[in-house]
Amino acid sequence: MAEIFTDRYVYLLVVVLMAIGLYGMFAIPHLGKKVIGMVIFQTAIYIFFIEGSVKEGATAPIIDEAFGTDAVNYSNPLPHLLILTAIVVGVGVVGVAFALMQRIHDACGTLDESAVLALLTGRSPARVVDDPGAGGGAAAGEPLAPDARADGVSAGETPSADPSLTDPGPPAPDAGADGTES
Repeated sequence: MAEIFTDRYVYLLVVVLMAIGLYGMFAIPHLGKKVIGMVIFQTAIYIFFIEGSVKEGATAPIIDEAFGTDAVNYSNPLPHLLILTAIVVGVGVVGVAFALMQRIHDACGTLDESAVLALLTGRSPARVVDDPGAGGGAAAGEPLAPDARADGVSAGETPSADPSLTDPGPPAPDAGADGTES
């Protein structure tokens, strides 16, 4: 019985990593931690596919006279290529997820899933926002008002640290294209 676990310990590691990743994606309300859970889950999938492609006594698929031309003597490179592609795609997905999280934090002032959902639907948040780094708004432990953000900017208002960075808008209607009045 113990031989089953010692021979297949990698699959046990895959199951543990999948469980940790699923827990991170579904049970933790912070969006950043959900992305980390997704990365852990992806890593479990990578390990599963690579371990499944291991062949005892095989070598890299480079034809060698010592091994001959029989395909049984060589490992299959396709799973490794697929995982390499999946890693590249996974890095892209994580980059887009972080960019979206930045936009969500700029718009809502928090990355707490229930608070963001409540702000987007116009309901009061069911969970208390306790973000000491929010820089204003509700005090720690106080729920947010339905039209307020955690950073103290009211709904519909765009936060701007420097007023000179805002768009001045279109030119006045009385000024012509060359600067003369019409």
